[in-house]
Amino acid sequence: MPPWFFFVPTFAPLFMLLSAVPMTIGSIKWLGAKRAIYLLAALSAFAYFIETIALRTGFPYGQFNYTGILGPTLFGITPWTVPFGWVPLIVASWTFVRQFTTQTVWQLFFTTSILVTIDLVLDPAAVSLGFWKYTYPGLWGGVPYTNFLGWMLSGLIGCLILQALTKEMPEPNSNTRFWLLSGFMPAIGTIILWLIAH
Repeated sequence: MPPWFFFVPTFAPLFMLLSAVPMTIGSIKWLGAKRAIYLLAALSAFAYFIETIALRTGFPYGQFNYTGILGPTLFGITPWTVPFGWVPLIVASWTFVRQFTTQTVWQLFFTTSILVTIDLVLDPAAVSLGFWKYTYPGLWGGVPYTNFLGWMLSGLIGCLILQALTKEMPEPNSNTRFWLLSGFMPAIGTIILWLIAH
C-alpha cells in the first residue's frame, strides 16, 4: 500500500456516512420524512442482521472478519458503518431498474443482478484494501463464490423490503431519481480508492 494509505482507517467511516447522505435526501424527497425513515431503518436493520449472522455462522457470505478499517463494531460484532454502504447501493440499483420495467419479477432479477455484478469488483477491491478478509479465500480476488450467492439472497430480500414499503408511492421524478442513484457512491468510492492504491 502507498504511504498515504494510513489515512484510510480514519476517513473511511466518515466517507461512508457522508456518501449515504444524498441517497437519504432523495428518499425523503420521494417518500416524505416519516416513510423514508421507516424504509431506511428497515433496510439498515436487515443489513445489520444478515451481516451479523454471516460473521457468526458464515452464512450466507462465507466465513470472514472485519479488520477495523470500517470503524468500531456494535456489540463487538458488526461495524456500525455496514448499513451506510449496503443500503444506498440497493436503493440505487432498485431505482435504476425501475426506470425500465414495472414487472416485479424482472425488478427483483435485474436489481439482484446489478448488485452481484458490482460486488464482483467491490468485494475483491475491499479485500485487497484490507477492509475485511475471508477465512477460506476464493479464486476471484480472494473472495469465495459463496459471497456472491449471499449477495443474491440479501439483494432479493432487500428488494422485497423496498417493494413492500413503497408499493403505494408514485414513481420518483427525475430530480429525486438523481439523488437516489447517488447511492452508488460508496461502492464507486471504494473501487476508485482500490485503483489509486494499486
